[in-house]
Amino acid sequence: MRLLCIVFMLAGLVPGLRAQEAKTRQVSLRLLSFSGDPSLREVFVHDPAADPAVPAVASKVQSYLNREGPALNLFGNTVAFTLKQDRDSMKRPGELVAKVELAPSLRSAILVFLPGQPGGETSHRIFVIDDSAKSFPAGSFHVTNLSPVPVKLTLEKQPYDFKPGATLIIDKPPMAENQHARMQAFAFVSNEWRSIGTGLWPNPGVARGVQLLYQEPVSGQIQLRAYDDVPVRPPAPAPRP
Repeated sequence: MRLLCIVFMLAGLVPGLRAQEAKTRQVSLRLLSFSGDPSLREVFVHDPAADPAVPAVASKVQSYLNREGPALNLFGNTVAFTLKQDRDSMKRPGELVAKVELAPSLRSAILVFLPGQPGGETSHRIFVIDDSAKSFPAGSFHVTNLSPVPVKLTLEKQPYDFKPGATLIIDKPPMAENQHARMQAFAFVSNEWRSIGTGLWPNPGVARGVQLLYQEPVSGQIQLRAYDDVPVRPPAPAPRP
């Protein structure tokens, strides 16, 4: 009888263990330094909702985009980045680099490390880019206006307007015969549209491009920073029956 009780107890634990496993989700992250801060070359990635025994993952923060980055099994939606591997570093002043809340549906993202607010809890804040093939398709530009003023772009003759904080995916951008688009950018400053830049944007082809408009903190000018991304990773082949 005692043996039967033990068997029933173990059987009752199995659904609970499976439910605990189901609470995790795998998220692939790529970490991008907006300012190229040399002190931010490596961080430790923590899941605050995980068991304290789960170690943090060391990851590089790049000044460019490639395929490198941690793949995490997350229990919660919050991710913390610190300068030390131990869990208590999330509480020590000066060691917490950034914290970010990820959408429950997110499975793949570029995390852009921006300078934090002076006197804030963290040294950096994070801008999240969903880089899944559905949200950021091959051959497109991901353009975000991080500045406090309206901005507008033209590619060839096609206009694109951006309120402060707005993001737009420019899929299948217009191109000239040489597979480059003439770009003009304007910012609305002092009640008038002022030119802030011109250039040529190459056709991303099977790759992608990230474009960030921002206000330079010293001069106050609105500027554009571009990052060439790698081609979208092809989906894994379906398992054979």
